[in-house]
Parts: sequence; structure tokens; C-alpha cells
Amino acid sequence: MLLSLFLACGSAPEAEPPPEPVAEPAPAPKAVVATVAVSGSVGVVSTKNKNEEDPGAPVAGGFGQVSGELKVSDFAQLSGIDGAVVVPVSSWDSGNEVRDERLLRTFFEAEGNPQATFEFAAVRGLPEGGLVVGQPADATVDGRITLHGQTVDVSVPMSVTTYAAGHTKLLTETPIDLSIASFGLGDQLAALIVECGHASVEDAVQVTIDVTLTPAGG
Repeated sequence: MLLSLFLACGSAPEAEPPPEPVAEPAPAPKAVVATVAVSGSVGVVSTKNKNEEDPGAPVAGGFGQVSGELKVSDFAQLSGIDGAVVVPVSSWDSGNEVRDERLLRTFFEAEGNPQATFEFAAVRGLPEGGLVVGQPADATVDGRITLHGQTVDVSVPMSVTTYAAGHTKLLTETPIDLSIASFGLGDQLAALIVECGHASVEDAVQVTIDVTLTPAGG
């Protein structure tokens, strides 16, 4: 009787729930490295015969055969860029054959210094979510220019736009100033001034950059 009453009024102890399975951490996504071809041009404007009374005369020219192949780990953010952009010095053209021959021989000394290069260090300031097709974004491109055996660090403000076709364009909306002397070309500039019969040529040149990055198959 007491046993029956205990069974009727009491309750069996609750069973402990089975332990929840431990979730395995998701594997980190693998970085997709894109092979990217580079094309474009570099414009240069120098000023000759400037003095206190005369603002001088601008002389425009440029390199029209910018090329290269890069590896890019995140094309939307232009991060993890490895490789160099190559500028053949022989592609210089100012529209004046005599001037160009003197520049290539006396100033650039192109025979022994056939190319300039640019190596990306970082692209800063792009939107956190990455580039949006057709919407230009401001960014700063950090890198290293090597010319005539001298390397100079630069930070270049650029407009960056990606397109539905898959390529991305980087463009300087405002020229940047570079110093001829910073590349160790002071003596070459002095020799060029004498050969051309100029009163002077300014050390600072204004440089514009227009390059396109196109993923392989794009």
C-alpha cells in the first residue's frame, strides 16, 4: 500500500538531456588570387625657361606602353597586390623627334636604363564593402617608383572605377609632382639644358597616370 501511494504521488527523476554536439569551426575561405594584366599610359609635363618675369613654357610628353602582370588576392579591394608595372623608357613621346632623341640619350640614358617600374605597396581608402560597378571611389595608392637605378616611395591620390566588363581603371584626377633630383638625375638634367640651349628646366615635373587592370579572361 505504501509503495502504491509513493508511486502514485511521486514522480520519476527526469533524465538528463544528451550533451549538445560541439560545433566544428567553419574553415576559413580560401583567398582567390587573380592574375591581372596592366595597360595604360603616363603623362609628364615639365617647365622650361621659368624666371621671375616669365612663368616659363610647359613641355608635355609621356610614356604610352605601360604594361605588367600582377597577382591580386582581393580584386574588389585591390589588396594583396604582388608584381610590378613596367614602363619602357623607349615609349617616351613628346611629339618632337629631336627633343625625344636628346631626352632618351642624354637625360634618361635609355640604353643602360631601359625601363621604369612601379611596385604596389597598398591601396588605401576604398569602401569597406569593396568597389561597386560604375561608381568611382577615391583612394590612395602607395608604392615605389624605380627609375635610372633610384627608388622613390610615393603616395598617389587616384580615382578608382570598376566596370561590368570586369576591368578596373585607376586615374589621377590631379597631377602629382615628382622631383627629378630625387631619382639622381640632376647631372643629366644639367647636361640636357646645355644641349637644348635652355635657360633652365624646372626640377619638379607634373605626372598623370591612367592605367587599367584586367583580370585574366576579363
